[in-house]
Amino acid sequence: MIFIFDADTGRHWWSDALVQHYGHMPQSGPEGLSRWLRLVHPDDRDRVTSSHAAAMAAGAESWSTEYRLIRADGTYAQVIDRARFLRHADGRLSMSVGSIVDITALREGQERFRLAAEASQDVVYDWSPQTGEIWRSDNYATHFQLDPKAGDSGPGSWREAIHEDDRDRVVRSRETALASRLDRWENSYRVLRGDGRIAHVIDRALAQRDETGRLLRIIGSITDVTRLREEEDRLRALLHVAADVIYDIDLRKGTVSWSDGMLRTFGHDWEGSHPKDSRWEGMIHPEDVPRQSRNFQVFIAGRQEDLRFEYRFRRSDGSYAHVRDRARALRDEAGEAFRIIGSMEDVSAAVEAADRLHQAQKLDAVGKLTGGVAHDFNNLLTVILGNAELLSQGAAPDEQMALANAIAQAAERGADLVASLLSFARKQPLQPRALSPSDVLAELTRMLTRTLPAYVTLRLDIPPDLWPVAADPTQLQTALLNLAVNACDAMPKGGQLMIEMKNMQLDRDYAATHPGARAGEFLRITFSDTGTGMPPEVLARAFDPFFTTKPAGKGSGLGLSMVHGFASQSGGHVSIYSERDLGTTVSLYLPRSAESIQLSKVTRDETPENAPMGQGEHVLVAEDDPALRSHVQRLVESLGYRVTAAADGQAALAALQAAGDVDLLFTDVVMPGELPGRALAERACAEFPGLKVLFTSGYSGNAIVHQGRLDPGLHLLSKPYRREELAHKLRAVLAAAPPDFLLQGPGDPEQTAV
Repeated sequence: MIFIFDADTGRHWWSDALVQHYGHMPQSGPEGLSRWLRLVHPDDRDRVTSSHAAAMAAGAESWSTEYRLIRADGTYAQVIDRARFLRHADGRLSMSVGSIVDITALREGQERFRLAAEASQDVVYDWSPQTGEIWRSDNYATHFQLDPKAGDSGPGSWREAIHEDDRDRVVRSRETALASRLDRWENSYRVLRGDGRIAHVIDRALAQRDETGRLLRIIGSITDVTRLREEEDRLRALLHVAADVIYDIDLRKGTVSWSDGMLRTFGHDWEGSHPKDSRWEGMIHPEDVPRQSRNFQVFIAGRQEDLRFEYRFRRSDGSYAHVRDRARALRDEAGEAFRIIGSMEDVSAAVEAADRLHQAQKLDAVGKLTGGVAHDFNNLLTVILGNAELLSQGAAPDEQMALANAIAQAAERGADLVASLLSFARKQPLQPRALSPSDVLAELTRMLTRTLPAYVTLRLDIPPDLWPVAADPTQLQTALLNLAVNACDAMPKGGQLMIEMKNMQLDRDYAATHPGARAGEFLRITFSDTGTGMPPEVLARAFDPFFTTKPAGKGSGLGLSMVHGFASQSGGHVSIYSERDLGTTVSLYLPRSAESIQLSKVTRDETPENAPMGQGEHVLVAEDDPALRSHVQRLVESLGYRVTAAADGQAALAALQAAGDVDLLFTDVVMPGELPGRALAERACAEFPGLKVLFTSGYSGNAIVHQGRLDPGLHLLSKPYRREELAHKLRAVLAAAPPDFLLQGPGDPEQTAV
């Protein structure tokens, strides 16, 4: 606990420990020394008062004593009170500055040790300086591995056992005590045991004299306090590391003092008193300087006693810490501040945790918003895209064909926008499989040769023996293409795009210091450009949805956010590093796959021109949206299938039972009523085991997708889709095995229409 007593005003200032540690509330107004003395134990009060008065009268610069201090709950703490006296030119006391340290635990430990020492019979000695004879108790050998019968000097003696750095001091202390005719004295020093180890001891001595005062003998005891010293060191270390940065600004002298916490916490070696300068303000983040400088000046010029504020403070390594600063102003009778005492606490961890929570909440909000609109929006886009296709197929003039294609392209851009939002919110259904890095790279370079501008040079660094990864091939290629396009956009005057792949073993230490990362085996895919780079304020928002620095119409701001969401949903993470005018590096970490690589080639979805036709199979379409239902019915019929359409799950089940020859159920996942898509499929397959099922949805929630991945054995056609995509999917599902819902996890019973 820190205190400052202004002798001129009679006012005491106490640090927060007065309340937090001892339970006493500070008092306003002059209180002199009376209140402090009332807190001293009655049995100690006279001694403390006399000692303090004697130090004052003698003109001492400092004073220290030990006493018991009452707590608010009536118990007493053993404390050491140290004060420094500041005086006027005429010698009168101006101010007393000091600290009160609670040493209750230390003194209790010493008392316990004393009792233990008595019980274990400390080393006792009887020494006659005149004859040189000395007797020691037998435990001299037990404690120190030394011979009890050794003489008082020479090899093996106690004097020789005293640590060489302490020996002269101990001898001088004893000689001074004897010359001053003291009866008792004690010394603390180090001893070299017989086995070479160091012991810390307290040597207490009693001088026995005859009637004339002539010294007869010295009787004493030696207590091994090594363990107690270690406890003191641990206590001192605890106090050392627990303290915040403490500062003391003397406004009248123009000085500022810093505790050693400044070096420990922020790396600045400012300990001690210095002329007040601008070094502190120079370390505050430039964006925070005007506000903090204004607040501090207003605080000094005002009347308030306390100020709490937060800012960013530069560490010695150039990084910034978030700091919570608490200041207390000491004011004279006129209210003018003459001293500021405060503390700086590094709260970076708490601020970063709050930022992560905010990001998670933002992600959740975007996810809920996206899920709420994706289903209906994709239904509309499916109708628009499908009708545009029909128009283009029947259009004769080139102008009508161009209009139909423009409508289709606009619908596809809308679908991409919804898909990017779902990917950022980690709600895009993924169909991961084991992929070969070489196949991934081959497909990526094939696309880049068509899309890279001529002024960008592509360089590859791909070592052999790369691990296979577990990822959705379509979403992976989309993410990689986004990274490549972003890199090219950052190099408008040309440059080099470097793509690297590397096996990475991430440990727990790495995961603890990189948000979103997990320990394990990963393939790292890195895109590095030599472009314009990003300033810190842009880099901090790089993954925010809809954030872009590109001109209007040149970007949606969803590219990096989609990559971030895809990486997280795939069990990996993404990191980014950038320097202004030097370039940017983005690294995508994807988990190593434990499965064997499939033989199918890794490609983005590219639909063949000719749609495979049906052979008259019976398809039951279950869709609650009327416009979409009729559109899908026409679309499926145009592909050579017989179609029955139903508006909800109950109607679809009834139609299925009535027909008896349905080959495939094509159902929306999200429908109203007691039988949404999954529940309908489960009931239908239970009654008709050979029935094939194709799900479709603009947003399926948790009905058939769990942890972002489509349940194995199920088939999903995401809305919106083209006629050719539907044609291929129908043929693939009809050729596949019927779903076995007994092998699937339970769906979400709440999947009804949004």
